[in-house]
Amino acid sequence: MRARMRSELTAQKDNATRFDLKRDPGGIVDIEFVVQFLVLAHADEFPSLTKWSDVIRLLEALGQKLLISPADASALSEAYLAYRGAIHVLTLEGLGPRVSDAAYSSQREQVRRVAESLLPGL
Repeated sequence: MRARMRSELTAQKDNATRFDLKRDPGGIVDIEFVVQFLVLAHADEFPSLTKWSDVIRLLEALGQKLLISPADASALSEAYLAYRGAIHVLTLEGLGPRVSDAAYSSQREQVRRVAESLLPGL
């Protein structure tokens, strides 16, 4: 499903030198896919994962249960918060969720690495 979404959005991409904080590889959607996958895959074993619906608390819970390393949970949380903060500022300025392709490069790489390790081919 993510691959289909990515291919459709890539075809629509208006500027290859811009990073879409939400949809491009290493962005918010990748973080949300990882979180949702882990919750769905482990909720039977760890019902407490269904207590929260927000990404940050879920990442914390996933790290505590060692379903993702605490370091990876922290990296995904930091990237998610940075992206969301940037989107809020851009929205207030009347702009879309695109930033320079060089922006957030380390966060993007961390998100891609974690996502690929948990969901190969994402």
